Amino acid sequence: MRVAPMFRRLTAVAFTVAAVTAPLAAQDASDADVKAVESFKLTVPVLNKMAQVQENMYATVKAHPDLPKKYANQKDDDDDEDAKTIDQMAKRLDKVPEFKAAIIKAGFTPRSYMIATMAMFQAAMTSAVLDMPGADRSKVPANAMANAAFLKAHQADFQKMQARAKEIEKLTKVDPDDSDDSAESEPDTSGSLR
Repeated sequence: MRVAPMFRRLTAVAFTVAAVTAPLAAQDASDADVKAVESFKLTVPVLNKMAQVQENMYATVKAHPDLPKKYANQKDDDDDEDAKTIDQMAKRLDKVPEFKAAIIKAGFTPRSYMIATMAMFQAAMTSAVLDMPGADRSKVPANAMANAAFLKAHQADFQKMQARAKEIEKLTKVDPDDSDDSAESEPDTSGSLR
C-alpha cells in the first residue's frame, strides 16, 4: 500500500502537526508567519474547532473511499520544494476541495487552520523542551509558555486528535495497483515476454 505523494502531504498537513509545521522553522519563513504563530492563543474553542476539522475530514473520507485515488496522480506545482510559508501550506489544502470544505465547515479558513496547527505544534515542542532537565524558561515567550501549559492541560484531547489522525491516514492509503499510473497502464509494445 502507498499513499499518493500529494495526498500524503495533505494528510500530513491536515492531521500530523509535526510533519507540516517543521518548514516554518526554516529561515525562509516570513517574519509575519512567525509572528502570526507566536501570537496565536490556543483556547478550548480553537481546540474544539481543530477536533471538528478532523471529524469532518474523517466523515468525508469514510463517505468517499475513492477520494485518495481521485488525487493519486495529482502533481504539486512545487513537488520538489516543501511549502515554507503559511500561504503555501494553505494553498496545498486548497487543492483538495473536500478537505478545504471540512476546514471551512469547522469555522476555519485554510490559512487560519494552518496557523492554529502550527501554534499547537509550537506548544507541543515548547512543552517537550521545558520538560528537559535544565530548561531555561526565561527565554520562552509568554504566549508560547501559555500555549504549552494549555496543551498539557488538554493532553487527553490532543491524544484523541492524534489517534483520529492515524485512523484517517489508514483510510487514505492507496493500493499501488489501484492508482492510475500511466507507466503501468500503457501496453507493452517491446515484443519481449514478461
